Amino acid sequence: MLHTMATEIANKLNARILNQTEFTELALTAFFAGGDLIVEGMPGIGKTIWMRSLEQLTGATCSILDFRTETLKQGFHVKNSNTFMMTILNAMEFETTDSIPLSLTDQFMMKLDIGYPGVTAEKEMLKLYHFGPDPSDASTLDPVCTIHELKQMREEIKSISVEEPIFNYIVKIVETTRRISAAQYGSSPRGSVMLLSAAKTYAALQGRSYVTYDDVNKLAVPVLRHRFTLKPEAEQEGITTTQVIKGILAQIKPTLHAENI
Repeated sequence: MLHTMATEIANKLNARILNQTEFTELALTAFFAGGDLIVEGMPGIGKTIWMRSLEQLTGATCSILDFRTETLKQGFHVKNSNTFMMTILNAMEFETTDSIPLSLTDQFMMKLDIGYPGVTAEKEMLKLYHFGPDPSDASTLDPVCTIHELKQMREEIKSISVEEPIFNYIVKIVETTRRISAAQYGSSPRGSVMLLSAAKTYAALQGRSYVTYDDVNKLAVPVLRHRFTLKPEAEQEGITTTQVIKGILAQIKPTLHAENI
């Protein structure tokens, strides 16, 4: 059920905000995993349309907050299985998560970027607004699933198998963020938990019953990039947490057998 319905949801979302398939894939992974998002990008890209469309398609309660003002004001939010939150960093204001307390950013499953769609997609978007259907009108979408079916789909994720080497791989990645020279504070164990949950969900969305190293590699940057801080001298050199994670992934080689860590 999950793979089929999630594919239909993704297709309908991608027909609303064009040429953002990577964003949709990762954001839906967080959604089905029960996590929330930090999203950085310019205004007017389609974040609100995406969330309103997801709400219409699934029946979930989707909310959008400004990270710099509303999220800090509210602090930790109350989470239940039927809610999904996207907090927005406005790229025009040059605001980043570096100035936000780690204890707050760590609550979010992923941090994603959303960029311009490209001129071809933007032209197609104009035609949608001209000829219809209006992408901003979520009410024209037929629901794909009910809240009850959403709960059932999330139950499927629990049955995804994870081999011992995958557990080891996740722990090594996260633990390395605490030892690498550029890092001031590494990721907490919550990073490991979130990476495992995201990898299991991504595997399920791909129609697989097991997690692979590639699943972990794909999710490592969006899941971990906002969970540790860099030393001032590293930031001055232009080093980013994304670069650090990619370096860790290049350094740690997957093993084909279980090993003690």
